[in-house]
Amino acid sequence: MGENRPPRSPKGRVDTLPADVRMELSRKLIDNGFSDYRGLSDWLAERGFAVGRMALNRYGRRLEARIYAVRQATEMAEALVRESGDDTGALADASLRMVQHRAFEALLDAERGDLGELAKTGRSLADVSRASMALRSERRKILAEAARAAEKAARESAAEAGVALPRKVLHAIRSQVYGLGDA
Repeated sequence: MGENRPPRSPKGRVDTLPADVRMELSRKLIDNGFSDYRGLSDWLAERGFAVGRMALNRYGRRLEARIYAVRQATEMAEALVRESGDDTGALADASLRMVQHRAFEALLDAERGDLGELAKTGRSLADVSRASMALRSERRKILAEAARAAEKAARESAAEAGVALPRKVLHAIRSQVYGLGDA
């Protein structure tokens, strides 16, 4: 039973197609609204590729899920920009979290297949983690610098007015600069 069938690729039959054919197939799937798998199977057969409807359906579901995930990520990023104003640090941090999540998913997917792909995904995840740590470090430096500048300006203003600046005020300044206050 099934002895005449070639061994199935761990990636899936569509994933073994040449990149240009796979790109055209993806475009056709999107244009067809992820339907007409029989027609797409015939189209591939005309080009010398034997890919069944079920394999195309599995690929189509994965592609549709990826498109949906990209749309969600785009909507989340747009919402972050709207909500965070000019705080590019918050946006970059959220973006890094999304990339980390996607890299982790790719890592799980890669475990079933190509070890080279697994290694590339691992390196990508490490790069994203380093970028995240660098971003946090830079943000801490910028906040500390801003807190020092705000404290200095407050002290100078108080000195010009001939009053002492209470510790409570300095604490409030630090809290606001670091985002701990009630904004």
